[in-house]
Amino acid sequence: MTSIRQRLSAVAVAAGLTLAAACGGSSDAGSDSGNDAAADSAAVAKAKADYDTYANGTPKIGITEPLNAPVPTGKTIDFIACAPAACLEVPKRMQEAAEKIGWKVNIITAQADPGSVQAAFAQAVRNKPDVVAYGGFELVTIQRQVKELKDLGIPVIATAITEEIGEETGILANVRGPNYQKLVGKALAAAVIKETKGKANIGFVDISYFPIYSFVKEGFDEAMDEYCAECSIKVTDMPVTSIGKDASTRLLNFLRANPKINSLVAVADGVNLGLPAAMKSAGIADKVKLFSGTPTAANLPFVASGAESAVVPIPYDEAGWIMVDASIRALLGMSLEESSSAEAMPTVLLTKDNLTSTTEIETLVPDHQEIFLKLWGK
Repeated sequence: MTSIRQRLSAVAVAAGLTLAAACGGSSDAGSDSGNDAAADSAAVAKAKADYDTYANGTPKIGITEPLNAPVPTGKTIDFIACAPAACLEVPKRMQEAAEKIGWKVNIITAQADPGSVQAAFAQAVRNKPDVVAYGGFELVTIQRQVKELKDLGIPVIATAITEEIGEETGILANVRGPNYQKLVGKALAAAVIKETKGKANIGFVDISYFPIYSFVKEGFDEAMDEYCAECSIKVTDMPVTSIGKDASTRLLNFLRANPKINSLVAVADGVNLGLPAAMKSAGIADKVKLFSGTPTAANLPFVASGAESAVVPIPYDEAGWIMVDASIRALLGMSLEESSSAEAMPTVLLTKDNLTSTTEIETLVPDHQEIFLKLWGK
């Protein structure tokens, strides 16, 4: 895997203070308008400084506690994944990590409907693996199967879910949970303000089928309250069934219906596939900047060309290893607090200036394998 290029330049806050006042600050004479302009300029400078942290900082792994016993041998993890391509990235990396310790990860794919999800979890119950992992599904849909796994003594860990973790729910860890998702939203907000110099009219693309994305929006809103409380935000919801089908058409229609939008922020980059070409054909490619979370490899050429201004990737490699690490710790009866923390994995903005690969999501922490193998006593 390639690694993200470390950028050495930093944003000078003093320079940011010389920017034009943003977020609707008035340029009229008078003490109040002068104070507003100064506050707006400071807010833009803060956004630029935060942007620099996410785009040019040094990514780190937040798991530090070594195992308290040797890694158990010959174990199996069943991972239940949703159907879109991005859902398969973490379990694929889990397979790579598991191979290093002689474990196996089976991937069971579920479609969007509750019946398919329940059938996938029922299969995992029948398989009786050592650990069951999953991503994104609501607990209310799979409560019975989770209880069955708990009764069998099979640990369940998750990634990107909204529910509380612990004995009450039966979910022992939540990697990339709500607090991490809020950081993704904050990074995207910082990128929007930096790219628009605070003069943002925002279209926000949610995918409500995945409740975890509501926390990306929450983090985005909280950051925008700090950076630019007067910037407008108009939200549209993308049906999960449209991803990979007519999502770009829906978004082009959304932009046409809202011509003041100059920044389109998507919680998941899969909705943008095909959109840059559609925007170019419609003559609005230069009028709207694109930002998103969860890019796949197919999106990277758009980032490299500047057609997408900034994306926040899931640290797929690191997340896969953290999920296996959490599985080991669950079997050893160790705490999974670090695994579920917002800082367990890095939050990074990728742009055309720091992107080093157009064919794969980059490894953000180049030595993450060595870090985990050392924690595992390998």
